Amino acid sequence: MSLPVRAFLLALLTFVVANPASAYLRYEAPMAEARWTVETGPLACHLTHPVPRFGVAVFSRSSTGEQTFRMFLYRPPQNPQEARLASMPSQWKYGAPRDMGASEIHPEQEALVLGHRLTNALLQRLEAGDRVAIMYEDWYQPVDAGSAAMTPVGFRPAYREYLQCITGLQERRFEHRSRGSGTAEHSMDGDIATDDSALSRPLAHALRSHGLAAPEKPVESPRVAYFVFDNSELTFGERERLRVFAEEILTDPSDPMVIITGHTDNQGEEAYNNTLGEQRAHSVRAYLEKLGIPARRIVHESRGEFQPVADNRDDDGRAQNRRASLETRRQ
Repeated sequence: MSLPVRAFLLALLTFVVANPASAYLRYEAPMAEARWTVETGPLACHLTHPVPRFGVAVFSRSSTGEQTFRMFLYRPPQNPQEARLASMPSQWKYGAPRDMGASEIHPEQEALVLGHRLTNALLQRLEAGDRVAIMYEDWYQPVDAGSAAMTPVGFRPAYREYLQCITGLQERRFEHRSRGSGTAEHSMDGDIATDDSALSRPLAHALRSHGLAAPEKPVESPRVAYFVFDNSELTFGERERLRVFAEEILTDPSDPMVIITGHTDNQGEEAYNNTLGEQRAHSVRAYLEKLGIPARRIVHESRGEFQPVADNRDDDGRAQNRRASLETRRQ
């Protein structure tokens, strides 16, 4: 991390603690809405915490004993972004902030990944009752600053459950070795692949519930692009899907028209969803133009929440409905 950025973030840390009511970008769950949840799988344990409008924090422990922290973002930066980690006393405690080191936020949904040592340090500060924050320069408005904080409210009961899950993993690993089944270990990432990363089934389900993972059984055709909850930006996986589609269109000698229709789930107001569907369709259009499809061959529209392809009453159904569909028409 460069000295100017480091100085900026350390100054921000001091400012945040001294001015808790300041107007900088601040993401943190209110006390009444703070949630810590344990997701248990055969090969890993996950402790998850949603940070409203920012993303989902995930602490994971695999059957190998390795522990990681990952932050999945709704709106990742377009380029790598330097950040600083800090622990701060909660509102009901006295104490000084602690600088916990630097890391990098990557331009993908799984944007921040920390190793075993720093992950344990974050857990220790949360168990001690501190807030843990990611301090950064806003990637959309560089003159602004922001922080995304994990609150200790509700942490300890979930952490005890997480530790019990880890004990179960260790016991199963010992039994596996005792039966002479070999010493090979599986990855904590399990056996399910989403559009952007491989995740265990329980964690993938948890991320889908927050609009941060693709449907469990996505359409294989490149003629659908999926979006995360309340968002119109294309993820890496969907950009790859659209590249396949663009190659098909650009090599078609009939020069077909492309019709893009944006869709949403049924969460939120009708007017808002219609606008969001329009934004999703426009994002797809802009990317296809970037890939070389002439603007004159593309039209886009929104159907908002009114053409679902799945049941909006469950997480997987809503994930399938957050999409933009693509059709071709001969001129």
